[in-house]
Amino acid sequence: MLLPWLIAKVHSVQKKLMCFLWLMGNMESFRSVADRFGMSKSSLHLCVTHVADALLYLATQEIVFPSDVSQLHAISRTFDW
Repeated sequence: MLLPWLIAKVHSVQKKLMCFLWLMGNMESFRSVADRFGMSKSSLHLCVTHVADALLYLATQEIVFPSDVSQLHAISRTFDW
C-alpha cells in the first residue's frame, strides 16, 4: 500500500522503510542511523520525511472511526478486557 507513495529515486523503497522503522523503534542518534544504513544525514532526513508523509496521507484513508453507537459497541465487544 505504501509502494506507490515511496517511488525510489536514490534509495530503494525497502531501505527507506528500514531506515524509518529503525529510527522510530530505537533510541539511536540520527547520525548513527545514517551511518548504519550508509547514507548522509540529509538523505536519512529525506527518507524519513518521505515515509512519514506517505503514512500521514494514507492514514486519512485507512483509519476510520465508527459512525454510530451500534458500530462502536460491536467493535468494543471484540476487545479482550
